[in-house]
Amino acid sequence: MLAKVLQFRPVRRIVTRRPPGPVDPTRRRHLLPEEVEALIRVAPWPDSAAILTCWVHGLRMQEFARLRWEQIDLARRVLHIWRLKHGLAADHPIPQREAANLLRLAEGMKPSELVFPAPRGGPWSEPAWTYRLRRAARAAGLEHLGVHPHMLRHACGYYLTNERGWDIHRVAAYLGHRKLEVTRGYAQLAPRQFAGAWEDV
Repeated sequence: MLAKVLQFRPVRRIVTRRPPGPVDPTRRRHLLPEEVEALIRVAPWPDSAAILTCWVHGLRMQEFARLRWEQIDLARRVLHIWRLKHGLAADHPIPQREAANLLRLAEGMKPSELVFPAPRGGPWSEPAWTYRLRRAARAAGLEHLGVHPHMLRHACGYYLTNERGWDIHRVAAYLGHRKLEVTRGYAQLAPRQFAGAWEDV
């Protein structure tokens, strides 16, 4: 009897994960402002509006996918962001260009609904949104960059640090970082810090 039990005992499969491949040091983790603008120009509506919002507010994938109208005050032009990864929530001003997009999207929407629903009505999945971004990247001639959703968040940090000259404390507050080590990476990327190094040579 014991032999029969042992014979039909299910075998546990040990699943081993393949180690990740080497990181390509030549590939940027962020998009430049002109590259984001190129995506916005070629992306269909409302993808173009979603790209702008992700860039302006440095949204993570799930922060974007679950963004709801109750977080937006169009009268005051303020967006309340609930940060993930124990990030710090914050109220961001909504620039005029984005406000015009949101006003267009808001027609007929209920306050509790998603701002940017997927085609079937629910929140976007990361693979589906990545596909849409890469389709726009191909149309914009940016396929070589391997565009993915988190690059828009990095693009925000890079823009505020390099183009606007914000210090890392201000950028950290804007992106909801609790640790400055995370934000310091944007300052290290910015060529602004080396400006004038060779002007007298």
